[in-house]
Amino acid sequence: MNRSKNALMYALFKSYTIKDCKVINPRGKELKLRPNGYGYPKFNINIAGKIQHVPAHRLQALYKYGDKLFEKGTEVRHLNGDINDFRYENIAIGSASQNQLDKSEITRKTVALKAARSVRRFTYEEAVEIRDAFKNGVRNNDLAKIHGVSKSLISFIVNKKLI
Repeated sequence: MNRSKNALMYALFKSYTIKDCKVINPRGKELKLRPNGYGYPKFNINIAGKIQHVPAHRLQALYKYGDKLFEKGTEVRHLNGDINDFRYENIAIGSASQNQLDKSEITRKTVALKAARSVRRFTYEEAVEIRDAFKNGVRNNDLAKIHGVSKSLISFIVNKKLI
């Protein structure tokens, strides 16, 4: 069992509960939530002397769907697209594509544009220059060093599979 699943199962076993986007510990105290690296609210629990992070939306999904949460390809969905809303009625499980469709159109476009910009390191003109240099005898290895990228990226450009 991986660490994330272990923390979720421990929280379930110890009877941590969720009520109206608040996590309640077994003693009835509301826990402070902090965003994880992706912005999702999480809380911390101590398991055998080690602090473990538990995403609140995943605990809610575990209560609602049980072990189906852990099936391959399953993601937790926020039906209204708000990652801070982990109310029972707003949580569902589904595929990655279903999860993306729960986000607003503007959010989907912003994410897609950011991803496209991160892949496109060279302008069309720069790609042509790389191809010309290759044709004139400069090796992939040397082109990669010159441009600070991998040999495989240079190979994709040279073979016109990219740009």
